[in-house]
Amino acid sequence: MASTRREIGLMSLSLGLYPGAILWGFQLWVSYGLVNVICGGHGFTGELHLVSLFFGVLTAGCILLSLRLWRELHEGRAVAKGSQQRAEFMALSGVAANSIFLLFILLGAVPSFFLDPCVG
Repeated sequence: MASTRREIGLMSLSLGLYPGAILWGFQLWVSYGLVNVICGGHGFTGELHLVSLFFGVLTAGCILLSLRLWRELHEGRAVAKGSQQRAEFMALSGVAANSIFLLFILLGAVPSFFLDPCVG
């Protein structure tokens, strides 16, 4: 009987593990860049909130991807190239790492609720 389990490669595991840090960096970069645009023209209208929301949603998607991969591997619905334990570890590490970076993104959004970036 042929195996119907799907095979998960290193690329899928890496896509679940690394993007949180990159997305957090882009969130900081775009937010800092927007301050000059916002303050130079029409004032603060909430663009900073949308940037944090956008990158937070993308990071949450990475968490869900890693969690789905871990569940499939752990329950035996998927098989990994190489070591099965390494693949499970990478998937679970993706959940943890992306969760930390989601927290960083959310904490980076808090000051824009209380402080006007154009004052100073």
